Amino acid sequence: MADETKAVPQDDLDEEGLREMLNALLAAEFEEKQRLIESEQNALLNPSAEAMLRTSAEDAIAREEKDTAAFFGAHAALLVACREHGTARVFADMREQAKNDYAIEMPEALLQELQALVGEARERPSRDNFEQQIELCELLLHAAPRDWDPELWAMLQDAKGNALGALGAWTSDADTLARADEAYQEALKERTRERTPMEWAGTQNNLGIALQDLGDLTGDAATLARAGEAYSEALLEYTRDRAPMLWAKVQNNLGIVRLKLGPVIN
Repeated sequence: MADETKAVPQDDLDEEGLREMLNALLAAEFEEKQRLIESEQNALLNPSAEAMLRTSAEDAIAREEKDTAAFFGAHAALLVACREHGTARVFADMREQAKNDYAIEMPEALLQELQALVGEARERPSRDNFEQQIELCELLLHAAPRDWDPELWAMLQDAKGNALGALGAWTSDADTLARADEAYQEALKERTRERTPMEWAGTQNNLGIALQDLGDLTGDAATLARAGEAYSEALLEYTRDRAPMLWAKVQNNLGIVRLKLGPVIN
């Protein structure tokens, strides 16, 4: 049966509500995008939604943010295609295309910018740098969802966790450190020990650092215990023979956590 998606009336829509729907669409992974468009077609397939995205694209161009403008523009084009040809057909066609041919693709320039920010943070750490890294990671995660490239998605979740962890430690903010924990947990869904053992160990170590900072900040013994567990997991692959420097660093972190757990528990 042919897809029956049709153009919707141009009724007046609540601007704030429409903007929230568009933000959800921009943040969604591929399959979720289709579900959102199909369930909210009266709003998202209204020309007002397309116009709002194109305005955002124009604003990005004015700021000389070409990749961001392209991201907004691609979503505007997606809504137009769904309105004109039917959502099911458009998404079916997109699934048949090669990854590099997807209408909403990951800009290589943003990856390079993220790598530059990570390098800069090693020499000159700053709150602004960490916040820029987080913003770029989120944008890239929108452009390269898990089902398109699981390894890249996991790498970006790990990078997002690193930036959130650094920002949380810099600002002594427990909520930001908790968000780092969440990002690492997402990364570990694809970075398994069986599939990529050294990367898995690296994320476990990063998770331990964020949890240790969070436990120190809140004085929560359970969080410190989780940090110790993450370090212990990392050491399953960061062995003394295979990676002596990493082994030593993680052993040091684990030792500090174990020293702290005593007085916190007792």
